[in-house]
Amino acid sequence: MHSNHCLYRHLLGSGWDQLAEVVRRVHRCGDVIHAQGSGRVLRGHSLLSRFLAQALQMPKGTDKSTVTLTVTRMRHAELWERSFDGRRLVTTQTGGPERSLVESWGPLEFQFRLEPREGALYYHQQACGLRMGRIRISLPTWASPQVSAREGPTSSANQCTVSVVVVAPLAGSILEYEAEVEILSHIAL
Repeated sequence: MHSNHCLYRHLLGSGWDQLAEVVRRVHRCGDVIHAQGSGRVLRGHSLLSRFLAQALQMPKGTDKSTVTLTVTRMRHAELWERSFDGRRLVTTQTGGPERSLVESWGPLEFQFRLEPREGALYYHQQACGLRMGRIRISLPTWASPQVSAREGPTSSANQCTVSVVVVAPLAGSILEYEAEVEILSHIAL
């Protein structure tokens, strides 16, 4: 563990100061973050999208899901552990080329450009690939899942909204979720 690691501050540069305070708190340097709230989870309707969501063990569709988030800072990465009614979705985030964010989920690796706008943080996917050890195979846009996300402030100084959309070729929408989480604690490392 490395107490002064600050992935998002580094990737955003001067854009860090454009984020609302509550969004910066989610990405605060050197801490373990715990947040909890509730949200809505939608799964796609096509047979292929339902199959992919099940195969990838994505959260089940529901109008009211208990959502928890733990972000653990590591030496050169962040471990993001999300839970939807107990169903876990775990990813690892690191810095990539040209101040991009690289998020790994199993063998899938997504590269995002981060954009601060009106206090919120937007994640714009730039690339997707398959990683097996040191080998990375880039997927063409037409064959890769597309992920977009947004984190933004709410009227509460301690709550943040999160929305994520995952779309796959031929299957359409696989998963969409929107949650409002309250930051419960920061643990300094």
